Amino acid sequence: MLWLPIALDAQVRLPIHMQELADNRGVAVDFQRIDSLAALEPAPMPRALQPTKEIIGYLPYWQYGSYSSLNYDLLTQINYFSAELGPDGSITNDHGWTTIDLVTYAHARGVKVKLTATLFGGTDLETLLGSPTNRQRAIDNLLSKVQSMDADGVDIDFELMPADQQGNMIIFMQALTAAFRDNIPGAIITMAMPAVDWGNPPRWDYLALANIVDALFIMGYDYHWDGSQKAGPVSPLDGFSRNVRWTVDDYLAKTGSNTAKIVLGLPYYGRDWPVISFVKYATTIGKGRSTLYSAAVVDAQTHGRQWDATSSSPWFNYADNDNRQVWYDDSLSLALKYELALDKDLAGVGMWALGYDGTRQELWGALADHFGVAVPPGKPVNMAARNNGDGTVTFIIPGLSADTLLIYTGASPNSITLFGSYTGSEFTVSGLPTDAVVYFQVQGENTGGAGPISEVLAVSTRRQFSQVLIINGFDRTTTPNNTFDYIKRYAPEIDRLDLAFDAATNEAVSGGAISLDDYEAAIWILGEEATADASLDGTEQALVADYLQSGGKLLISGSEIGYDLADPGTAADRVFYGDYLKAEYITDRTLDNFGDISYIIEPENGSLIAGLAPFSYDDGSHGAYNVDWPDGIKPVGDAKLVARYKNVDYTAMGGAGISYAGKFGTSTIDGSLIYLAVGFEAIYPATARDSLMARFMSFFQVQADTTAPPDEVLATRLLPNYPNPWRTQTTIPFIVGSESQVQISIYNLRGMLVSQLVSETLQPHEYAPLLMPFNRFGRPLASGVYLISLDVDGQRVDSRKMTLIK
Repeated sequence: MLWLPIALDAQVRLPIHMQELADNRGVAVDFQRIDSLAALEPAPMPRALQPTKEIIGYLPYWQYGSYSSLNYDLLTQINYFSAELGPDGSITNDHGWTTIDLVTYAHARGVKVKLTATLFGGTDLETLLGSPTNRQRAIDNLLSKVQSMDADGVDIDFELMPADQQGNMIIFMQALTAAFRDNIPGAIITMAMPAVDWGNPPRWDYLALANIVDALFIMGYDYHWDGSQKAGPVSPLDGFSRNVRWTVDDYLAKTGSNTAKIVLGLPYYGRDWPVISFVKYATTIGKGRSTLYSAAVVDAQTHGRQWDATSSSPWFNYADNDNRQVWYDDSLSLALKYELALDKDLAGVGMWALGYDGTRQELWGALADHFGVAVPPGKPVNMAARNNGDGTVTFIIPGLSADTLLIYTGASPNSITLFGSYTGSEFTVSGLPTDAVVYFQVQGENTGGAGPISEVLAVSTRRQFSQVLIINGFDRTTTPNNTFDYIKRYAPEIDRLDLAFDAATNEAVSGGAISLDDYEAAIWILGEEATADASLDGTEQALVADYLQSGGKLLISGSEIGYDLADPGTAADRVFYGDYLKAEYITDRTLDNFGDISYIIEPENGSLIAGLAPFSYDDGSHGAYNVDWPDGIKPVGDAKLVARYKNVDYTAMGGAGISYAGKFGTSTIDGSLIYLAVGFEAIYPATARDSLMARFMSFFQVQADTTAPPDEVLATRLLPNYPNPWRTQTTIPFIVGSESQVQISIYNLRGMLVSQLVSETLQPHEYAPLLMPFNRFGRPLASGVYLISLDVDGQRVDSRKMTLIK
């Protein structure tokens, strides 16, 4: 259902730049200390390549501390925000402009810096623009400020402008542009412009202004603002009465398609509204608040990111005294709008505001993907390895912007060396040791160099299919001594039971690169993953629930799972915790009778590990990390207590693990669960881990099987392509059940054939051809949705949709 947002008068609708300037007015910034720390950095490397388009970022003074961590290879201009003008043309506050080192620092890295001048409000703008004296005073003051810092120009951000000042704004911009160009060779003049001119008559003359300045920076955000009556996307690509696509077309129509003067600005922030319910586009019951991307993306993982196909925007719900709904932009939604900018051949893109992504790198990655800058790939986080037997392993690594992938392997995490380089998001590596455990890491490489190396995973290469999937979800960087190789304390234990296993990151599981349903048992490593990192987000919870309901067998361990899901967790988290982890959360830190952490666990009589000797968990001195906040838990329903903490009052503090075998949810199929409130990797000695894993697999009834599974009856069909959405290539797997004339064709949504991927007689088998983003004439495909069709002996038998993002 679509709804039409109220077209509020500009005098009522508070712009985000104005709002955040007011909200941060009292923020004290230690410019000198920030600059002194930046001065300690090594000398800059020469810039490799200039971006193919202008990339302009606003740097608010309250984010000044982030300037030394920006990716200058992916910026062309920085607008320092801001010098506040008075209505008489004076500068009332330049927020440290004349003392900061930003200009020198950016120039050394090939980036230009402009000073943004701000004035908001109808009365003040009437006073400034309506007076030739005040206009000239403002021009003289701004020119002096820019010259004093050897900066590159000025950006004008005047908002809430009265309609009767349209002509005076043009006069002001003509005079300002002439003064700057006369006094600063190559001066750059830009303007912040509204996404929608709500005025009637219009307040802005886009055509005249585009002919004066170097660029109009469209503020392509706040379509839903803090006072919106319904929650919704801040920057919708499509849908609704106004959207980013409409805005771009509006500017092109009114400027005579002057694409060289239009920059599309996009948000690195979202909106968080109190709402009446959790339905999409819920009615708001109060003012919304802005949320930075760095916070929103983590909260989305915690509460369950959802995707709105209408606007191409991510969103999520959560409860905090009242119902809340958050809409924001991430690398995927921004990438789609970057595609629009490229398709329309705009001058460039930009963002409000630099620093709002914190230390995260994915938004920089989206810029790099679209504007041709040679920067190394990011760290591989979405990866899986699937054992094929006989020393062959299929690696699945979707979504990394790399030309080649380097695979490092070894018999232990400490002996890993380069094995080879490969291309594509899925490929098979042969020649690995057979009947062995192979540890591996992955590194991306492109023309910008090699990126960071991945965490350590492992896979067995036994001559059998893998019964077990090991999932590493322990990504927490704040844990001291997290070596990101704790699979080394699972792999040998599984291998000694003569079982084969595959491995994946939790991102690969949640992203669909590998399926839990393909394995008899799954082991989920969560270590000390907690609220900041989300032990199990909404997507992962749904996958685990489906797996257990379908008869899956899950071993999950971590010392903060209960604290994350049951203490500050949402109502949905708590339901999942009780219904699928079969646990009641008691405490975040179990202490013994002396007020200390026990560090010793005793098997429970009558449990699946009864008769084993007590075992210890690490205090930080036994090769793992200090489990200093072990959860205390109790079983619910028919679940059973597995172990207690030694000398700990179970009634008050809870126990260390539970087990359950039976039906989950509304399923009629029995599944099984073992949940340890301490990470299995932290247990020692190794003999204790061996004994425990043997009991766990026995409880799951997972046994060694040296025979391959019988061949399934092949049914001719398409399988899901991966990755999807895709950029550089995608794999289109399909199955042929009997000898047939097969055609795999790609159509656009207008029904036109754009590529013939397969057209030949094929034998029964599973096939996986690659599709590149070019049509049958070798020209690049445009971004959009395409249809994959499978025809057999001239008859259409299957079809699927896929999305190309460039």
